[in-house]
Amino acid sequence: MSIDTRPEAAEHIVPPEEVIQDEHHPFRVRQLLGAAAATLTFGLLGGGIGLAAAMNSDAHLTVAGTPASVHTTARNYDELNVNNGALTFKHPNHRMVAGESFGAELDLKVDFSDFLKADGKTDARLLPVYLSLFSDTHQVSSDIEWSIIDHDLLGLGVGAAVGAAAYGLHRWRKQYHHDEEGSRFRKRVAMGLIIGAVIMATPASDSDEHAPKPLNSISFLADTPAGGIEIGGWMQPVIPYAEGFVQKYFAGNDKYYGEYDDVLKNYLKTEAPALPTGEDIETFGFITDKHCNIGMDRLIVTLMTHYGIKTLASAGDDALSADNWGFEAACTDNLAEREKKAGIKEVAIGGNHDGPVTEIAEKKKGVIVVNGKIATVNGISFIGEHDPRQSYFGKEIQPSDVKVQDKLNTEQALALGAMACRSGLKLVLLLHDPDAGRMAVRNGCGNIMIALDGHQHVEHGPTSIDILGGASGYQFTGASAGGAPSVLTKETDGFLDDVTIGVLKHDASVYFVSEDKNSGALEGLTKFILSPNKKITVEQQVFQTVTVPHGDHPIGAPKPR
Repeated sequence: MSIDTRPEAAEHIVPPEEVIQDEHHPFRVRQLLGAAAATLTFGLLGGGIGLAAAMNSDAHLTVAGTPASVHTTARNYDELNVNNGALTFKHPNHRMVAGESFGAELDLKVDFSDFLKADGKTDARLLPVYLSLFSDTHQVSSDIEWSIIDHDLLGLGVGAAVGAAAYGLHRWRKQYHHDEEGSRFRKRVAMGLIIGAVIMATPASDSDEHAPKPLNSISFLADTPAGGIEIGGWMQPVIPYAEGFVQKYFAGNDKYYGEYDDVLKNYLKTEAPALPTGEDIETFGFITDKHCNIGMDRLIVTLMTHYGIKTLASAGDDALSADNWGFEAACTDNLAEREKKAGIKEVAIGGNHDGPVTEIAEKKKGVIVVNGKIATVNGISFIGEHDPRQSYFGKEIQPSDVKVQDKLNTEQALALGAMACRSGLKLVLLLHDPDAGRMAVRNGCGNIMIALDGHQHVEHGPTSIDILGGASGYQFTGASAGGAPSVLTKETDGFLDDVTIGVLKHDASVYFVSEDKNSGALEGLTKFILSPNKKITVEQQVFQTVTVPHGDHPIGAPKPR
C-alpha cells in the first residue's frame, strides 16, 4: 500500500475534531431551538396561570378620590358596593367571554367624616361636590377598566416569568445534577398544568348558579347615563331625597359636557385657527383655577389632542380647599388619567385652594409638581412654587393680613428669581399670584422670559416687563379654566358657583402659549373661551420681541406671519 506524501494531499485531510464538530452542529441547533420552544411554552403556561390568578383577585384603585377595589364576576351586570352593602348599584351589561357573562364588582370605601362640620353635623353643600366627581361616567368606567387590565397584565407577566424561570431551573438541574429528579419534575409540571387549566376555565371568582333576574331600575335615572341602575342596600330609602342632587350634578354634568365636547370637536374640524409654527417655536397648553370642575377635563384634552400638544402647565387652584378632604384627589385624578392616555405631561404648582393631598394625588398620577424646583418637559423648562397662602372651606384666605401676604409673596419671588439666575436656563415661571410673578421676572437675571399665573379669575396681559440687558420678559394672568367668577367683581352666586360645580355658569378659558425655544421669548398666545351656552370664541395674538426702556407695557402689536 502506498501513501500519498505530497504536500498538496495534506490539504484534504480533515482533523478528527472538525468531524466531530460538524456532526454535532445540527444537533446543537436543534437543542437550542428545543430549549427556546420549551421556555416559550412554559412561559405561556405560567402566564396563563398568572392571568387566571389575577382575574380571581382584587385590583386596587381610587375612584373620585375614594379607595376602591374591583374584581371580575360571572354575572350579566356590574355592581358598585358602597361601604359593605350600605348602598349597592347594579347596572346591566352584555359582555360575553367564551359564552359566559362577564361583569365587574367595585367595592367603594367612603369616608363620611369629610362631610361633617366641626360640630358633627353634616354639611349638605359638599354632597353635590362629591356627586359631581362621578359625573364623568365614561372616565370613571375607563379608570375601572384600565385598573383591571393593568392588574391582569401584571399577573400575566409575573406568571410568564415564573414559568420560564422554572424551566430554566429544571435545565440547570438536569445539566449539572445528573439525578433522577427529571421525571418527578415532569409529573409535577403536568399536575400544575392540569390545575392551571381548571383555574383558567373558571372565568371569575364569583359566579351565580342562576342568571340574575332583570334589574329594577330607578325611574329618575332613566334618561341619564346611569339609566337602568338598580339601587339597594340598607341606605336605599335615602336615595329619593337625593334625587335633585343626582339629576343636577351627576346626570346633568355628564350630558352637558359630553354635548359640549361634541360641539368643540366639530368646531375644531372647521374653524380652528393655526398656532404659530417654526423651527424654533414650542407651544404648550396653559390653564389655571379649574376649581375641581372635572367636566372641563375632557374639553381641555380635546383641545390639546387636536393640536398634538404634549405639555400642559397649570398655575394652581385645581381643588376646592386646603382642608385636605380625601375625596379632593379626584379633582386632579380625572384630568391626569385623560392626559396619560393622550400622552400629555402636565406641569403644575399648587394654588391657595390646593393642600398637600392635592399635590400628593398629582404626583401619584404622574403630574410634575414644580414646588421650588426646575423641571424640563418636552424641551420647555419650568420653574415654580406652591402659593404660600391657604384657603380653607368656609374661611377667608390665611394669613388674612394683607401685609403678611405681600411679605410671603415677595420672599417667594426673590427666592425663585435667585434660583433662575443660577440656572442658566430660559424659564417659564408658574406662580399662582400675579404680584409674585411680576417680581420674579424682574429679579430672574433675564432667565425668566414668561411668567404665568392666575388667582383672580380675570385675564390680564400679556404684559412686557423690563429684564436684564434692556430686553423684555412677559407676564400673563389667565382666567379660570373651570368657569369660576371673578374675585374682583364678586360676581358669584354662592359656594357652589365659586367652586364651579355643575354646568358652566361663567366663561371658561384654555390657552396655548408659543415661545422661542432658544431665547425663551413669547411668540404667541391663543385663547379658547368656552361660554355656558356652548359658544366657542377664539382670540389670537402673535408678538414680536421688543426692547423697552422702562416700566411695564401691555403688548398689543401683532407680528405678521
